[in-house]
Amino acid sequence: MPLILRRGFSLLEVMVALSVISVGVLGLAGLQLAAKRSGHEAMQRSTAASLAMDIMARMRANPQALHNYASTPQLAGFSGSEPVPGCSSSSTACTPVELAAHDLWQWGQALNGATETRMEEGRLVSVGGLLEPSACISVNSGRVTIAIAWAAFQELSDPGAHPCGAASGKYGPSGARRQLLVLHSFVSSG
Repeated sequence: MPLILRRGFSLLEVMVALSVISVGVLGLAGLQLAAKRSGHEAMQRSTAASLAMDIMARMRANPQALHNYASTPQLAGFSGSEPVPGCSSSSTACTPVELAAHDLWQWGQALNGATETRMEEGRLVSVGGLLEPSACISVNSGRVTIAIAWAAFQELSDPGAHPCGAASGKYGPSGARRQLLVLHSFVSSG
């Protein structure tokens, strides 16, 4: 074989090898992206479970005002100021109803990430909480249902009939791109 054709075959082999390697690298990049998304979804679900247990513990600590924790509208966008009285310190005397309002306000702040902040470009930015959260609490004869929905990466079926479903208008702007965590429990109303 002439020398020119051998060089051509070597160049062709190198090009084939580079294309095979680049396909493999693209596959690894896709796998890395999927792993990152799965990790974020797991973190969001863990946060939602922790927040659901938090409000349940607050309800159990204040059973006299159990029905005041029920929320007909969705609990999202808690940007308002803290209810008066603050109920944050032990020196403030609060009624069970005032404590329930304060608990819901604090919980809403945690849902939206206002309790976790960092400085970015000279201003505080919320970094915790859930993506586009909405939450519902229903209380019926001591039976408590806490439902928390948040934005997700993948399309999911619409829970429709659930209190945080689309039919109630509580499913949020992301439509079917939502995750939903529901906690059922019983609290004795003391």
